[in-house]
Amino acid sequence: MKKIFLLFIFVPIALNANKYKFNFCGGYYDPSDRNILLLDQSLISDASLYPFLNCTDTAFCAPFENTGTVHAYDNLDEWEQYFNYKLSKNAIIKGFYLTSYLDFDKFLKDHISKNYVAKNELERFILASSNKKELLQYFWFAKKCELIYTGKYELEYSWYQGESIATTKDDLNKMFKEAIALYEETQDAFLKNRIGFQIVRLAFELGNPEHANEVFEKYMKYDESSKYIYYKAMERNATMLYRGGKKVESLTSFLEVFENLQSRKGAVFLSLERLPMRELDLSKHTKENELLHFLYGFNGDPVMEAAEILAINPNSSYAEVLAMRYFDSLHQAFFTANISTEDDEFLYENISKMNAIVVNQLNNSSVKNKEFWSIFKGIIDIVDGDYEAATAVFAKKYTIAKYKNQAAIFAFIIKVLQIDGFDKYAMDRLFLELKNKKNLYGNHGVRRFYFQKIAQLYAEDDQKIISEFLSYTSSYEAKNKVAKDDVLASNFSATNFIYEQYKYLDIEDLRKLKKLITVTSRTELEHFIVSLFPKDKEGFVNEMIGTYFLRENKLEDAINYFNLLENPKMYYREGLRNSLFSGAISEYFNVSFLAQSDRFHEKYQALLYTSEIDDEYYIDNKLLLAKTLVKLEKLAIEDPGNAGAYYYMLGNAWYNLSELGWFVNTLHYLNGGNDGRNYLSEYNYETDENEVFDSMLIDRAVSYYNKVIEVSTSEELKAKATFYLAKAGMCFDTTWDENTSNYIVDIFCGDHEVNFKELESYKNTKFYQEVIKECTYFRTYTQRK
Repeated sequence: MKKIFLLFIFVPIALNANKYKFNFCGGYYDPSDRNILLLDQSLISDASLYPFLNCTDTAFCAPFENTGTVHAYDNLDEWEQYFNYKLSKNAIIKGFYLTSYLDFDKFLKDHISKNYVAKNELERFILASSNKKELLQYFWFAKKCELIYTGKYELEYSWYQGESIATTKDDLNKMFKEAIALYEETQDAFLKNRIGFQIVRLAFELGNPEHANEVFEKYMKYDESSKYIYYKAMERNATMLYRGGKKVESLTSFLEVFENLQSRKGAVFLSLERLPMRELDLSKHTKENELLHFLYGFNGDPVMEAAEILAINPNSSYAEVLAMRYFDSLHQAFFTANISTEDDEFLYENISKMNAIVVNQLNNSSVKNKEFWSIFKGIIDIVDGDYEAATAVFAKKYTIAKYKNQAAIFAFIIKVLQIDGFDKYAMDRLFLELKNKKNLYGNHGVRRFYFQKIAQLYAEDDQKIISEFLSYTSSYEAKNKVAKDDVLASNFSATNFIYEQYKYLDIEDLRKLKKLITVTSRTELEHFIVSLFPKDKEGFVNEMIGTYFLRENKLEDAINYFNLLENPKMYYREGLRNSLFSGAISEYFNVSFLAQSDRFHEKYQALLYTSEIDDEYYIDNKLLLAKTLVKLEKLAIEDPGNAGAYYYMLGNAWYNLSELGWFVNTLHYLNGGNDGRNYLSEYNYETDENEVFDSMLIDRAVSYYNKVIEVSTSEELKAKATFYLAKAGMCFDTTWDENTSNYIVDIFCGDHEVNFKELESYKNTKFYQEVIKECTYFRTYTQRK
């Protein structure tokens, strides 16, 4: 699709004060993705400068025009008005933009025929117009000019597709003369301005600054009906003025375009970035001076440049934007640090300079919008820790609604900052205030800061589960027709918590949570917190406590808590994968564990779950698992002749349930299935022998494998136990192999090496031969020796 702006100018709308409606950052930059957003940047006086506000991941905070529909382009507006609204914008687009030069050329030649049939609404309109000749000649010439693009003096980011490129000066000179002739022949003022733009454009392409300046003055005439095309030509001329050495005049022209065409603000900024002007004498050009300092502050030091601007004009909108950019960064850093356990530092070296600017603005009788600067004074007081002074600032009577609302938000935030320790009644009072004031509960940044601060207080009180439920904030934005309770609740998502349960299995924390859920008397905040937990709240806590005891090998306690579950199907399935009691020499993620295992459990099927389950995503029944582990422990004592087999199955169970094992999800519930074990233990090919794993599960597996060696009379079983001891204590290093262009394992250490050495004493077992065949590491170990 062609990008058209050379002639007919299909470019976004120029937004003026009386019709400019702009949804700050909507659809372009999502402020809810930021950590904390309490300061409303749209407090600035000039809405047309919104794109220059502070957005963390993009140069401009919003598009410079309202894009997305045909109604968003002011060049089309001017043409539609010219046609007295008898042609729609879609008809203009179809008839001109979507029609080729060859089609227009054919239209020009064939339209005089009585048999000619118009191909679209634009052609029909032209043929019926009293000004048919001039319209037809202009549109034909405009399509012809569309073929031109050299880019030699282009100073804006432009990209064109599909044009036939005229590259010779002769071509351009010929078209330039055609444009002059067409201009002189045309009487219609609107069309003359459009042709005038083509003349300026061609002069621009020819690269003669003086000539370009002359043709702009001669052929472009300002009137409201051609405002857009006039300023587009002026933008071209501004570049040529600069190239001709007339830098102040160039800056003046760029300023005029910047102030009058919203859609060209970004392009003007980019042009000025490439045209050095800092050394110009602008003592008699204050507005131009303001714009340059704005540019330098946007790309550099906003504090220093804001001071320069305010010395020129204490009511400058540009200075407001630079100050807002600074305070947005400052408040982001300060308030994020106040709800983060990380060392989130911010460079505060400019705060005293900005404070001096703010105080001067508040004391300057010439300043009209003191409420704007008063907000910044309050923020500085908060950052300085002077909450009393900040409260006084925000308690002042603000007459403008948006500043009054902003002051109320920061007044509330100060109260949150002043909560002293874990004071559940103070937290509750602020929760009620938040809940009952729409300007608070309807603001995502306020909700986020309050709840994350409360989460921090719960974490400091060793109630980490509640803290996590309050910390998982979404990027949800409040909408007008959402009930306040829904707005609050939608701020949270505990999905990550539920699927990483192992992190929070602390018995004291769990007991505090159970007490909160079961107690009859709660604060409003506590009621709200409890509402965030799953519907089966007691079951949720009991299942976690049962899991805690199961991981601790306190199996009777685990069984007691799992038996309290009224609806166990909410937490796990009815069965158990019996293969977790077997061992596997190697594990491949594209093969089921059952298929890889030694199927040792099948010899004792009568002791296990009634049927075989081979489902990698099966959620094992923890109650049945705990009971089976108890049963095997008892059998090892009651049946000493088979104790080695029972201990082997217990060792396999704990290894497979550990962070290294295939069944890691059973007790950890990690997202990502078995791959989650890599994340859990930082599982890699260079494991440190001193690495400390998640839990006692590995140690427990090791103790059972040692018991197998101690009590068993079977050499096969002892060989297996020895190998799995090595596997549980994995420790090796790698070196680069030039022959294979890959890393190879060639150094073993720690228990890994000790048990590999011991395994060699079982060379006569069948299992030893299986290990040699299946385990690359052991085969490498024997070959290295």
